[in-house]
Amino acid sequence: MVRPRSLLLPLSLTLAALLGVAPTLAQSAPEAPQKSFGEVVRATAVTVTIEVRDASGAVPAVLTPGDFVVLEDGKEMPVLAVEPTAAFGDPSAGSPAPAASPEVAAPTAVAPTAPPSSAPAAGQGAAEIPRAEPWQVVLYFDGPTASIPTVQGAAKELASQAARLVALGSVEVVVASPSPTRVAGPTRDAAELAAALGKIDEEGVGTNDLARFRREFVAASDSDTLDEWTRSRADPTPRRSNTPGQPPPQGVLYRDDSARGTDNRFTSGSSGLQRRMLIQTSAQREFQLLARQRTLMTDWLALVERPRRPHALVFVSDGFDLDPTEFYLSYLRDSTLVSQTRSDLERLGSASGFEEMTRMVAAAGWQVMPISLGQPGGQTAGGADASGRGRFRGHTRDARSEASGAGLSQFLLRAPIDPLQSLAEASGGDLSLSPEQIDLHLAGLADRVRLTYQVPRDADGALHALEVRSRRADWTVRAPTSVSTASPDAMMAARARHVLGAGDALGSSLGLAAEVKVVVDPNQPEAELLKLSYDVDLTSLRSERAALDAGELRVTLAVELPDGRVLVSQSRPKPRDLSSDFHYVAREPLRVPKGTRRLAVAVDDTATGAWGAASVEPGG
Repeated sequence: MVRPRSLLLPLSLTLAALLGVAPTLAQSAPEAPQKSFGEVVRATAVTVTIEVRDASGAVPAVLTPGDFVVLEDGKEMPVLAVEPTAAFGDPSAGSPAPAASPEVAAPTAVAPTAPPSSAPAAGQGAAEIPRAEPWQVVLYFDGPTASIPTVQGAAKELASQAARLVALGSVEVVVASPSPTRVAGPTRDAAELAAALGKIDEEGVGTNDLARFRREFVAASDSDTLDEWTRSRADPTPRRSNTPGQPPPQGVLYRDDSARGTDNRFTSGSSGLQRRMLIQTSAQREFQLLARQRTLMTDWLALVERPRRPHALVFVSDGFDLDPTEFYLSYLRDSTLVSQTRSDLERLGSASGFEEMTRMVAAAGWQVMPISLGQPGGQTAGGADASGRGRFRGHTRDARSEASGAGLSQFLLRAPIDPLQSLAEASGGDLSLSPEQIDLHLAGLADRVRLTYQVPRDADGALHALEVRSRRADWTVRAPTSVSTASPDAMMAARARHVLGAGDALGSSLGLAAEVKVVVDPNQPEAELLKLSYDVDLTSLRSERAALDAGELRVTLAVELPDGRVLVSQSRPKPRDLSSDFHYVAREPLRVPKGTRRLAVAVDDTATGAWGAASVEPGG
């Protein structure tokens, strides 16, 4: 099911614009309180997972905060502590912890020894270092962008590494075909994990839809009668003339548009126009599929994320082209059509959405470990034919490869590895192109280092640029390039959208009850005034925190309008001491279009990551 398009906008302004009412009648975020002279600025500890290697390639035996420089948005921040993540997993790879008791007690924290150059500023409070937790690992098989050989090869190799994986922490297996479904876990039982991966190996869930779209396009553009593509995409009639579009006896198909036969029934102009239509249709299918899979994956990560843990996302995919322009334009000769089609594809482009998703996943703390076993030699933009022409050249077609998508990405996608490499680099992860690299990179997760630094502000969901360097010239450091001091705002928006659509608060840890009443305003018959009230149970937070302030909560509202659109609004309550309260109760007046279907409210504690949510229907 395709989700309705979601807009992340201030609800007060958006609803006011839709209805022509004053924004004061809709929800609005409170103004930040003015700080008095001499007031201590609250500080927040931020923890990121990094990789550190010395000149020999080993993890240095001794690590101190003074060895590192942290720049957030270009400004140096004080480093509080550095410690290995291996200390918080199960040190015995062969004896994983029982599935019923996944937590491992954290050892005594290393005393922070920040150097004078990175000490907190005067008047700035000291941030509390979060306690450490074992890894959270998600093995995510993205069927629409993966071939059967890649899925089977990855499942087989990951199954052989089951003991190593569960030694890191809890592991879950997710298959997206196209919607994600959890098939195992979270578990720390190696046998259970290996069995689930073995089943994926047997079933072969990869469909490689992107390569299939390209294959159908190539076959259609090599037809005498392109209109046949609208009747049957599977087997359009090949050209009748003896041209490169005609499969020879060996079954090799390739593209060479310059060899069009003189007996072709279409003029150059009509053929070009029909190809432009084919390109628009095929490219739109690609962009829609990539946008859907991108949203499904990030929404899933938002729901299953467990706070304060290092996170690893093992992403199984053959990759995709962020910009398919050059591939498709190689099938046009008319310069005017080329220019028009280029503009069409630019309007459809998905590069900006991918870059935003990459930053968000990295900022949420997920180290992405892509696995692609269907690309011989690791095809990149530099190693591929720059024009995309002849992508099928030398590719032998047979029933097995047609069904599995085996090898198609190598010939039909221009640079499928590039976005996978970007995901890995932006998050501090590793790209695996062979079974041997899978083993090497999984072993490297156990060597990661947990670095904690301090920022002079409350936790928030904004994305910040991050750079971590070593003061030692012979050390190399790899770290995420984006960070957020709380779950990114987009992650909380995804949770609210899920609760709005599905009704369940998967992954939540706070109890939340909500109700809404409709107030009829005869002066505004096209609108409804809703009185939303919600109650958040703070019992679990009181056991974790000595102090709790309402200003550290974040409220996310998702509203489904009569036309199916979803508006998302986020705000922060005014600061108020909640240290002696067991509940946080709030009421919000909302003016919305008449016929608004549903609302969802999600509230999270930005300091701990705990959240709760509920959905409600007006008048229900």
